[in-house]
Parts: sequence; structure tokens; C-alpha cells
Amino acid sequence: MSRDHRPVFLNLFQIRLPVQGVASIAHRISGIFLFLFIPFVLSLLMYASTSQEGYAWVLGVINMAVLMPVFFLIAWAFWHHLFAGIRHLLLDLELGVEKQPSRISALLVISLGLGAALASTLSWYLL
Repeated sequence: MSRDHRPVFLNLFQIRLPVQGVASIAHRISGIFLFLFIPFVLSLLMYASTSQEGYAWVLGVINMAVLMPVFFLIAWAFWHHLFAGIRHLLLDLELGVEKQPSRISALLVISLGLGAALASTLSWYLL
């Protein structure tokens, strides 16, 4: 019996995905994060709309520095999912399908998502 057809052990930490793959996987992860954060965001919105005390409490929760990474993650998930979704729609229209434009658009999506999340999070905490 030949040993050439045995399964090969793949170390997933050694595989380097192209930037297009990273953007695509991050698009899926951001969609999962958005789905998981729906109850949290809706409960804050509902509590803020009940009364002035509720609104003040929600502002106090949002301004907690401990929760800044959570709000950054929500902002990143929103912005990355938006930009990656637009990129996927353009790819469905066969715009930017070639290797180099696809690589540039993936880098643009990743950088715009991180930049917009950083800007929106910092603008909330600095204003």
C-alpha cells in the first residue's frame, strides 16, 4: 500500500492568505459580530428612548472607558461590513476582478474599515 495518498497535516497558523482572503474572512466575521451585537445595541436604544433618566444612563454607559474596545469592535464590524459589501457587489459586477485591482480594493476595504472605526470611536470619546 502506497503512503503517498495519506492526508497531509496542515498547520493553519503557517498558511498565509492573500489580502483578498483576509478581507473576505473579515467580512464574514464582521457580519457575525453585527448579528451578535444586535441585542446589546437595541437594548441601549430602547432604554435611551424610554425617559430622560434612561437616556442619561445610556450616555453614561457609552462614555465608560472600559467599554471603549467593545464600541470600537461594533464600529469596526459596521464599517468593514459596509465597505466589504460594496466591494463584493462591485466584484459581482465584474469590476476589479483581476489580481492587482482586487488586491488594491481589499487593502482599501481593510484600511477604510479600521480608519472609519477609529475615527468614529475616537470622535465619540473626544467630543
